[in-house]
Amino acid sequence: MSKQTLPKYSIPQTTIAQEVGGEVVILNLSAERYYSLDEVGATFWQLFAAGQAFDQIVQEMLEEYDVDESTLRSDLEALLGNLAQAGIIEVEP
Repeated sequence: MSKQTLPKYSIPQTTIAQEVGGEVVILNLSAERYYSLDEVGATFWQLFAAGQAFDQIVQEMLEEYDVDESTLRSDLEALLGNLAQAGIIEVEP
């Protein structure tokens, strides 16, 4: 399977996250926007916030969840796009 090159994303200093009951609530203080992630999204966020590369995150999540790789990649790429659009994360130049 060919892997698409994704833009480099980062978490701005104005973004904070808190785990609440297995989910993660993320708030960007400057944009005054928040995002809530379910358990699967929370797993992604924890790995992403720890600085893991996208391909590494995909491999770890494939070991934990019963999902095929193309579906997982597509869903995570969409999540990154949604987080960037909401101002929760930034696309680095």
